Amino acid sequence: VFADVEPDTYNIDPADAARRVTSRTRAIMPVHLHGLPAEMDAIDALARRQGLTVVEDAAQAHGATYKGRAIGTLGAMAAFSLNSTKNLPAGEGGLFVTDSEELYRRAARTRFDGLEPPSKWDASHPLDDEAESYATLRGWMYLPGEMTAALARAQLQGLSETTARSRRNAARLSGRLAALPGVEPPATRPDRTHVFHKYRVRLDPMRAAGRLSPAALRDRTLEALRAEGVEAVLWQTAPLPAHPLFGSREHYPNAEAALASTLVIGSQSYPLFAQPLAVVDAWADGFEKAWSRLRS
Repeated sequence: VFADVEPDTYNIDPADAARRVTSRTRAIMPVHLHGLPAEMDAIDALARRQGLTVVEDAAQAHGATYKGRAIGTLGAMAAFSLNSTKNLPAGEGGLFVTDSEELYRRAARTRFDGLEPPSKWDASHPLDDEAESYATLRGWMYLPGEMTAALARAQLQGLSETTARSRRNAARLSGRLAALPGVEPPATRPDRTHVFHKYRVRLDPMRAAGRLSPAALRDRTLEALRAEGVEAVLWQTAPLPAHPLFGSREHYPNAEAALASTLVIGSQSYPLFAQPLAVVDAWADGFEKAWSRLRS
């Protein structure tokens, strides 16, 4: 079951989620999209009322905080991505975090073919030693490589610096783009830390010129930005429920409107959080030139 998003943050809308809870619902998974924490107080309240488990999708929110608490500590469990494009890159794979011993042990079995490891297993135990082990649930082989783990540990040491640079770059870019009629920089909230894994800009055709549909303005802007050398992408063009895997015929108006009227500054090869200020300023210069031409 999917829920629509808030129109400005693009995070899950707790009110819409509440309307979609059924007798079969067991958990709620807020996605901290692009590095901005979801409205966790409302989500936690909904979970308590309905007896649901909160599972945080923190794939894009390394280092983000909500009311002083680190993302990944607000639900029963959370998952972070270590994909090479993330603010904490380690090639590929991810991290599972929880403060529940029961959930930890279940996750440990799930990642290793569902097997219950003998209690004597530890880091020094020979893997080819004979030992009895029994599957207690259906699982997969989700074992991380040593290189991934080593990279992740090393990158963790610089995460605070990465977060500060990402927020600095976003503030610089937002300060420039907010002055352009019809351009809306990413929304922020005073009670949470946005880490800007992605920098999504909304374009308002009524304030910009009014002659184009939102999608047409988006596409024209993307073309103009690229002509100015600005790294810009769409990053998703359809809501997740519309993907063939799910085949949902329901409409999610806020999500659909967001995808039709927004684009992302930066790309997988050139993410915002990794750029020096000179590049950010050059992107802002290019955006201003492209926008001026589009409105003329």
